[in-house]
Amino acid sequence: MNQSKIVLLAFLFFGVAVSISHPKVHAQQYTQPVAYCISDYYDPGMYNWLSYRNNCGTTVHVQFVSNRPSGISGSMDINPGGHEGTGYTATAVNAAGGVRRYACPAGYLAFDLAGKMIMNTAVDQYSCKQQ
Repeated sequence: MNQSKIVLLAFLFFGVAVSISHPKVHAQQYTQPVAYCISDYYDPGMYNWLSYRNNCGTTVHVQFVSNRPSGISGSMDINPGGHEGTGYTATAVNAAGGVRRYACPAGYLAFDLAGKMIMNTAVDQYSCKQQ
């Protein structure tokens, strides 16, 4: 084998070794919230619980958290045109200082701007991160 072929093979093997030892890191995918898709109401057909209706043509993931530390929180996927109850009455929601909802496309979760998933603490601004 001549010198140029040996050098070429060495570079080729080096490239393969580097790609195996350093797998590609995929960037986290973010998208805009879809709060405009969701309306909230107290559903008389479901114990007057706080409920959410999906007014868009795609499934939406909704997370909700009380404004005060009270244990009111949860999440749900709502199909297009569908609605789901939270299990909380107006009395419970008022005692918790109200509830904030965060709506993302299906497959995304709400995260605060510091990159923490919204679970127990209400925030003013959020983004949706693919899961």
